[in-house]
Amino acid sequence: MSYLNKIPKQINLFRRRLADLEDEDRRYKAEARRLQAEMSKLQ
Repeated sequence: MSYLNKIPKQINLFRRRLADLEDEDRRYKAEARRLQAEMSKLQ
């Protein structure tokens, strides 16, 4: 039964980690757009 008590905490940790990864994805995409704009200025 103790394992079942830990499931909500594990789900919350998973959700937080997923949110962190989504934030990181947004930052990488924004940086990629910024770099593409910078490269297009140089051409």
